[in-house]
Parts: sequence; structure tokens; C-alpha cells
Amino acid sequence: MDLEPYGVTTNIVVILLTVFYGSLITSEFRALRSGNQNPDASRDSLSWLQLALVVHLVVIVIRGFEVGSCPVASRWEAFSLLAFLIASLQWVLVVLSKDRSTLIFGLGFAFFLQLGSASFSLTLESGDVPKLDAIRSLHAFSALLGVAGVAIAGIHGILWMLLRSSIKRGNFGLLFNNLSSLESLSKLLRTATSISAITLTISLVSAFLLVDEQNIDRSLGYESYITVFVWLVFTVLALVPRSNHSVTVWRTLFSIGGFILVLFVLLWISVFGFHSV
Repeated sequence: MDLEPYGVTTNIVVILLTVFYGSLITSEFRALRSGNQNPDASRDSLSWLQLALVVHLVVIVIRGFEVGSCPVASRWEAFSLLAFLIASLQWVLVVLSKDRSTLIFGLGFAFFLQLGSASFSLTLESGDVPKLDAIRSLHAFSALLGVAGVAIAGIHGILWMLLRSSIKRGNFGLLFNNLSSLESLSKLLRTATSISAITLTISLVSAFLLVDEQNIDRSLGYESYITVFVWLVFTVLALVPRSNHSVTVWRTLFSIGGFILVLFVLLWISVFGFHSV
């Protein structure tokens, strides 16, 4: 049976996921505006996020069974999977740090990606689903996991830089009132950098373990050298035991640089598709 990746069912699913993430952002924004510090309300909000992640995971798994591989071959699939990974890593960061002040920003980026997924599913013409073999499928998933980790670190690097700049200018506005202290944000950045180092390690190891004669040129090309360099940088920054000002500045700069690479990857996927498939 021929699959219809841009059919009515697919459009409905991706739109519902987009609405779900949008609702989570709206709820989080209202809580921030009202200064709601009620622990019960925070737990309820996090429960809704967990439900959204479970629903999204079920959609990805079902889609994987439909296409017979990790669903990354089309643009809408790659964007949706990346949105799920970023939202999941942001949830992990909140659970580990007990600090949810940056949650809305991670969810906002995931919403942006899911919105892109919905746009591709609605505007692109129907056609046969590109098939990925098992090796390329696993490698694609691990690569997107690494991208998601770098994105999380980049988001927190940008927030740290903006908050520091705001404090220096004496502008105690929206960011100052809603984000944690600069010191707490530094700890969040270090945790986010550690998460990024772990996801990049998984991506890098899989790239070498999954090499075969058919994809050796792709797996050992310039992309791998860039990945190794980024992995080395984030691993060193994650292993530095102290979080003094100079170390945090370096973490911030490299995290922002990594985020720029993430934006380039998103542009590449938008134009050429993931792995140019």
C-alpha cells in the first residue's frame, strides 16, 4: 500500500501537535505573567508537558512503523522529530535542575520547529516516502539528537548573555523578573552543556559504529570532522569543574556558536531535506 505522507491524516496530526505545544507555551506564559509560584500549579503544568511528549512519541513510533524506519526522510518528519527531542531535553533539564524559568524558551523553539513541520506537511505535494535503510535511519536519529542537545545549550547561552547585558545596563525588565539569577542561569548553562556533550557523544559513536561500505564517504566526510570538533569543545566545557565567570563566558560563546550551526542545519533541511534525501 502506498503511503501518503502529506495526506489528510498527517496534516491533522501535525496541526494538533502544534496546537498542543502552543497551548503549553500559553500556559507557561500566563504563569510567568501572574507570578504564579504555586508548586501544585507547576507540577500540573509539567504533567501536561509530559503528556504532550508521550503523545508526540506515540505519533513518531507509529510513523516509524508505517515507513519502516526512523521517520526523518521527509522535511516534516525531520522537523517534528527534532521538536520532540528538544522538548524532551528541555524537560530533562528542568527535572535535573529543578529550575523551570527557561522552560518557555525551550518550548518556544520546539513549537517553532513543529510549526515548520506542519507547514511542510500542508504545502508540499504528495509523493512516495523516501526509504532509509536501518543504518542510515539510526544514524539520522542520533544526528538529530546531537543537534537537539546543541540547541538546548545554545538557547541557555543566549539567555545568559541577554540577562548579563540587561543587568549591566540596569534594565530590570521582563528577563530579569522571570529568569533565575545569573548564577543559577550559569548552572543551568553548565547542565545544558553537559546534556549537549552526552547527545553529541551518542551521535559521534553511532556515526562510526554504523559505518559500512555504502555510506562510508558520507559518514566520514566533512560533517564528521565538524561533529568531532563540536563534541570536543562541548565535552571540555562540560568537564570543567568550576563555573566561574570566564568559564561561563566561554561556555556561552561556544553555545551560541553551536546554536548558529543548528540554524544552518535547519536551513539545510528546509532546502535539501535531511541528508539530502
